[in-house]
Amino acid sequence: MQNTGGLQPEYKNYRRQKCFVGHSLGAEWCEDLKSACNETLPKFNLEPWYTADHFTPTQTLRDKVVELIANSRFGIYDISNWKDRDGKWQLPRNVYIELGIAIALNRPTLILCQSKQELKLPTCLQGIKLLKFTGDVTLKKELEAQLPQWIDIPPERDWLNRYCIFGNKTCSFREKHPYTQQWGQEKIHCHISDGLNKNNLSYNQSECDEIRGAFEEILDRYSDLTFKYLDEISIVNNYQYLLCSYCQTVRSTTFAIYRISSNTSAETFIAIGISIALEKLLEYKIPKVILVKTERDLPSLLRGYEVVEAINSKEIKQKLKAFLPVVMNTVRQTTWKPKPLPFIDISVNNFDEDEIKETVNTENNNFNIETTAYVENLPSQVTEENIKAVWSEYGEVTKVYLQTSSRKRKALVEMTQAAAATTSITALDGAEWMGHDMVVRGARSEDFDNLISSSPSNDREINNGQIKVYELSKELNLTNKECIEICNQLNIAVENHASEITETDVNSIRAAAEGFKLNKQVEHVYIGNLSYKVTEDDLRHVFSKYGIVLKITLPKDRETGRMRGFAFVEMETQEQVNAAVEELDGAEWMGRNLKVNRARPRQPR
Repeated sequence: MQNTGGLQPEYKNYRRQKCFVGHSLGAEWCEDLKSACNETLPKFNLEPWYTADHFTPTQTLRDKVVELIANSRFGIYDISNWKDRDGKWQLPRNVYIELGIAIALNRPTLILCQSKQELKLPTCLQGIKLLKFTGDVTLKKELEAQLPQWIDIPPERDWLNRYCIFGNKTCSFREKHPYTQQWGQEKIHCHISDGLNKNNLSYNQSECDEIRGAFEEILDRYSDLTFKYLDEISIVNNYQYLLCSYCQTVRSTTFAIYRISSNTSAETFIAIGISIALEKLLEYKIPKVILVKTERDLPSLLRGYEVVEAINSKEIKQKLKAFLPVVMNTVRQTTWKPKPLPFIDISVNNFDEDEIKETVNTENNNFNIETTAYVENLPSQVTEENIKAVWSEYGEVTKVYLQTSSRKRKALVEMTQAAAATTSITALDGAEWMGHDMVVRGARSEDFDNLISSSPSNDREINNGQIKVYELSKELNLTNKECIEICNQLNIAVENHASEITETDVNSIRAAAEGFKLNKQVEHVYIGNLSYKVTEDDLRHVFSKYGIVLKITLPKDRETGRMRGFAFVEMETQEQVNAAVEELDGAEWMGRNLKVNRARPRQPR
């Protein structure tokens, strides 16, 4: 495995994958769309995500939308025009921006349209299937018919966009990407939208010539600058869809000029969405010269960008003449660097309901990200000394931080040399240690915030030497119930998870916890020849008939994200395991004959 430094992020593996739904809040069929999605998507193990449900005042709407789409496995976008309060038909500008973001982030996408409208697809989307609906009933039927073809697309399309995906159709992009180009050693490329839609009834050719004349008069003054208009892009390099050429144009230009008017085309907003996503993919903020009559003309997702107010061609020339030298200097002097995507965890709670989330303090933890490996899925009995001994085989270890407060232990390992860290990552990722397959990768900036937390000892100083049950449970990798059970065995009086324990009692509980873990018997079932569509919920539903299901492990291929065709289920007793094996071994499920037997315990290597 290569240390990509966060350059190849994958969508989060939630218990139920997310599907971003882009739609216009002002559309009269809005509730029908949400009703259909809310009823149909869960049948395919998908949860609909709507921006309005997750907006926070501490974050711009634009950043929130990018995060939601980045963390969604799929996307559904309603590009129907809608009527405003004055009864005028409006282009769903924000939806097209969201669609552009999804295209750049390479999320499989379905496009919807209200069937009463004779909607002409944007030029760059020609050839893409449009799913039409009249209300929630018809939309449910269409979704149920289309989703099976769409849901099984493997998540192997990385963010570099080697492929574009619409439905089950794919085609190749060229391998050249913006961050590989050497700015200053070649011509500077710019793409332009004149803000005029040739398909709009109000389109005026003479106005178009006048506006473009103003652009060209200013841009032609720069000998190292080439430019092209978005609506003049054609299929090149044997791309199957115009969209591929279109994406490549946006991705390979160093700045853009967008004129936003009442009849700006959908292609323009898709291009803006692509460039917004690139700002999150790379330290590659494509400078945007946004021309408007007034700032109020901007869609909400573009609020906050600097705009140039220009009403006519004369003002456009004047403003560009003053503004472009600054943009050109910025482009010439900027070095673009990759950076990770902003992944979030909105609805998944990894703690029990009665547990309290730890606070994060990284001020005194100065790890060097370039020489640090991130490790997860460590065995519960591992210590910092164990980790240091293993990693020392690959070079000098300067620092180890082991998180003991979560049930799946994680660690940061800092080494003196970046090369040594990379070697350890390559050698140890996927290696088995004490019955656990470790996950090892290069550390990312968010790992330090998410992993390093205030130590329990510091908390006890604040709490007069006492620690709460839930804090100790996390430290010992036990549930609150198990920790309370140990307290009862030692005659330590506690009422609930919030009860406080003295330092003396804490030491006694620690000693007893090791024996408790050793005596705790967990029985494992191995299930082979599984369907690649099976989920944890499916397995839990089946095996809960035979007893209490403690844990389900459903391995996935790290490269493709697909299921590996087998799973392990932890149950409470041997009798429960025997009952499941006897009834399910050889049984047909999801078109396959299952192989079910008692799993052999792994031995440390």
